[in-house]
This record gives sequence, C-alpha cells and structure tokens, in this order.
Amino acid sequence: MKKLYKLIGLNILVSLVLVVTAFSGVHLEYLFFPLALVTMLNLYLLYKKSNSMDEQEIKKKIMLHQIKNSLSVILGYSEALNDNVISKDEFEQNLKLEIDKMVNSIRSDLYK
Repeated sequence: MKKLYKLIGLNILVSLVLVVTAFSGVHLEYLFFPLALVTMLNLYLLYKKSNSMDEQEIKKKIMLHQIKNSLSVILGYSEALNDNVISKDEFEQNLKLEIDKMVNSIRSDLYK
C-alpha cells in the first residue's frame, strides 16, 4: 500500500507542475528536465508495482495448487475407506498428515 501512496503522490506532483507551468507564464523549456525526471520515476514505480503484484499472484497460485492437491489426496483416502481398502486408523493417520501438510504450506507462504 505504501507504493501506491508514493505513486499517487508522484502523479499529483506531476499534475501540479503542469498546472503551475500553464498559469505562471514560465517557459516550458525550464521545467522540461525536472518533468522528464518525474515522469521517468513514475514509470519506474509503475513497473516495480506491476512486478510485485505478479509475484504475489504467482505465490497465491502455487499455494492454491498445493491445497488442491492435498484435498484431492484426502478425497482419495476417503474413497479408499468407503471401499474398505484401508482401515479407519490408516485413514485418520493419513488425514492428519495431509491436514498438517496443508497448514504448514499455508503458514510458510503467509509468513515469508
């Protein structure tokens, strides 16, 4: 959120420079270099913000994929229990392991 505030502040600064230039009678060539620097900084911040959002989306997709896999494994154990392929004790043990794996995965992704 801090990056977003910086970006909004920079855009307000660019707008103020343009308004002051238009109403003050100052020639544009005196403000071209500072305005060009501010514009480049604005583009750089936009680039950094988009990259950080992409990284967060990738982390979310990986976490959702891991949770989906664990839920599929739990569903498989449930079907095996219903078909009497595994015992109830085995099912409970495997269920606990998969739930622990999901919880650890979520914790590691949230607290990185």
